[in-house]
Amino acid sequence: MTAAVGVDVGGTKCLGVAVVDGKVVAEDRRPTPVGDQVISTVASMLRELGARSDTPDVRFGLGIAGLVGRDGVLYESPHLTLPPAANLALRLRELLNQPVTIDNDATAAAFAEWALGAGMGARCSVCVTLGTGIGVGVVNDGQVLRGAHGFAGEMGHMCIDRDGMQCKCGQRGCWELYASGSALNQLARGAGFTSESLAVKARSGAADAIAVCEKFADDVALGLAAVCYAYDPDAIVLGGGVSTSADVIVPMVQERLAAHIYAAHTRPLPKVIVASLGERASAIGAALLALGTD
Repeated sequence: MTAAVGVDVGGTKCLGVAVVDGKVVAEDRRPTPVGDQVISTVASMLRELGARSDTPDVRFGLGIAGLVGRDGVLYESPHLTLPPAANLALRLRELLNQPVTIDNDATAAAFAEWALGAGMGARCSVCVTLGTGIGVGVVNDGQVLRGAHGFAGEMGHMCIDRDGMQCKCGQRGCWELYASGSALNQLARGAGFTSESLAVKARSGAADAIAVCEKFADDVALGLAAVCYAYDPDAIVLGGGVSTSADVIVPMVQERLAAHIYAAHTRPLPKVIVASLGERASAIGAALLALGTD
């Protein structure tokens, strides 16, 4: 029996899981440290979760936000202070004396949702995580789409308004400025709501809350139309910041998606569904990818 351990490194926390036969058997979470300490923290989590899996054969995987190359190098990350072009694969191998599979966190989450979650059974499943930014991962016919260099799926920085808001990436009008979980929180606050009260008010029929949800849903759908043009999915799995208001927002997104897609009345449209693995998705996906099942 082979166990797999995956760690998801985010801006504020590192979440790790040990997976045996598709089930999580152990979990660990720690605050994300500053700078180079991230690498030693990840190595410690992988090692300890491997021991807790109580399995002699253990594989290791890591999901991390940013531009992760096929060579295991993190070329750029929006939330971490690691040195540019940090060779995570090499450094973790030196610490653990065995290889570690490195992937973008959204790619890992997409694989987990396809293998064990809401995307099961889809021929082409695109997982769109609406968090601090937007992460996109694609699984087509059971294969993870990474692109020539490993950077496929960075659609959060797709421009939807070239005269729009300034993004921290240096460009203007990036999709994640309008359709991320952070954007939903800002829209809610601007209208006098919290993200939680927004959903409650919208369910009760409050016109101002419904208007905020419709604006957000339309911006999500605008970007998802481009996702459809690029990948032709039969399932789009939405995770992250829509979880507390999914019953309100997801039907709006589905409706508006048709309005933004060319020839929507003659082509099959993807089903927009809510992610089912929660915050563990990227860690589970990193573990599964370490098994080489893609």
